[in-house]
Amino acid sequence: MHGTVTLASGEKPSGSITFLPAKGGAGPAATTALAEGSYQFDRSNGPLAGPKTLIVKRFVPRAIVLQTLNNKKAAQQTKTEWAQSVEVSDDGKYLHDFILKD
Repeated sequence: MHGTVTLASGEKPSGSITFLPAKGGAGPAATTALAEGSYQFDRSNGPLAGPKTLIVKRFVPRAIVLQTLNNKKAAQQTKTEWAQSVEVSDDGKYLHDFILKD
């Protein structure tokens, strides 16, 4: 499985992408690196089919995070984590692209 992650602003974040079994679901979690919005799993480490919670964590340099602590608007621009529900299909579709709201 491979694909891209794009923020609504158009940014292609770097960090990590994780597929967790949805609440009540079974199976292992699958995590891989997110580099400039692109990720890739192979057959041995990818997520199993079924409902998942997608978690994207964006790397933001610590110095930038510290600068935004007292500025709410700037802090929103340095959001570091998103979560949403997704369905991983078992139909052989290996391309999954996601657009996340800022």
